[in-house]
Parts: sequence; C-alpha cells; structure tokens
Amino acid sequence: NQTMAKALAAVKKLGVEEKFVQTMGLNLFPVYAQQRSSRIEPENQEPRIAGYRAENTIQVTLNDLGLVGKVIDAGIDAGLNRLEGVSFDLRNDTPQRQEALIHAIEEARAKAQVMAPALGVKLGDLREVFEEGSAAPPRPLNFRAERFAMAASDTPVQPGQMRIEASVTLRYEIIRRD
Repeated sequence: NQTMAKALAAVKKLGVEEKFVQTMGLNLFPVYAQQRSSRIEPENQEPRIAGYRAENTIQVTLNDLGLVGKVIDAGIDAGLNRLEGVSFDLRNDTPQRQEALIHAIEEARAKAQVMAPALGVKLGDLREVFEEGSAAPPRPLNFRAERFAMAASDTPVQPGQMRIEASVTLRYEIIRRD
C-alpha cells in the first residue's frame, strides 16, 4: 500500500489528473510455507500459509506523449516492480476508420471485377455489404521489469505510426456469360 501510494503521488506530481489513473487489478495470493518431512510429523499435513503476496495494477492514460517515460520512471523510482506494457491509441480515429473502409470497399470491388471475367461471369447488382471490422488495435510495447537499472534521463518511448485496418465483403449478383 505504501509503495502504491508513493507511485500515485509521483504520477500526480507530474500533472496527471486523477481521472486518468485507474485501478485495473487488485489481487491477494497466499504464500505457503515449505513443508519439511520428518519422522515425527506425517507427510500428509495441510499446507500452512506463511504470508500473502499482493498485486495492485494501475493504468495511466496520458495525452502528452512527453510524459510516458517520466511516468514509467516515477513508478519505478517509487518502488513498483513490474511494468505490464505501454500501448498507443488514437483519441478520435473516426476519420481514419472511414478512410480505411473506403479503401477496403475499393479493393473488394476491384478484386471482384478482376475475378469475374476469369470465372467466365459478369457482375450484376451489388446485393449485400458486410463490414467485417475496422480496427486500430492499441500498439503494445510489452515488457516486464523487475527493478530496472534506470539511466539519468527519462525512459525513451517512441509511439511510431498507427495502422488502421478495415475489412468488407461485397456480394454481387452473378450473371452467366452466354
């Protein structure tokens, strides 16, 4: 609890608003004592709980990419011992998703127009259109750290480019060639 409180205070000190920090997991696991067999004690004795291991996972959402390395470093400096990953996502990807759908439709139409003559048929009216999904999956940078040895500068994090994908199925009426 002390470590997490220290980490949360460090993140807040960097200017991250409380609404952008969310608890994602809070777990408590028993740690069992090693059983030693002896002639006096039977081997089938019940396991004994020696203590507990706690996991508290938070997610920090940032709008300023310049803070990513600073937040990682603040957490590690506060005593956090595992980083489950960094991912990048667009705040509003509607224009990019729409553009990806247009490209998917154009590509599906072009493929149908190439395949029809090769199959000896003509395309009739477009009967159905199915969007099979458009996605901009968060780009994860997953790594785990058990007590990093930190450099004097912020942990470097590069977002790179986002890839927006869309997939559609077009169903046309097929007209046999005579």
